[in-house]
Amino acid sequence: MTVALPEQVKTFVAALVQNAKQVEEWAICDMEGGKCFADTIPYVKALEDGSVQVCDNYEKFFDTIYTYHPTQGWSIRWMYADRAPKSYSYEMAMADANIMFTG
Repeated sequence: MTVALPEQVKTFVAALVQNAKQVEEWAICDMEGGKCFADTIPYVKALEDGSVQVCDNYEKFFDTIYTYHPTQGWSIRWMYADRAPKSYSYEMAMADANIMFTG
């Protein structure tokens, strides 16, 4: 069963991938199914409470876990940190996505 992602999550993930493809070596689409390495970086997981988490599939490019909840909006937390999630906005998440790999 495939879960339909909320539009904001789709846009965020697409922006992450697009930014990753600006790294020349990551834009070479020589993987199975015509994928580029950049396509494999985001890890997206739908949770039972209806929220969706997006993080780094390899745990080496960024340590932020972005969470979108349909009624509570966006939040972030950090991998391997004891700090509580921090409220975030879609605009801030998109700003991050557009510079994540290129600064």
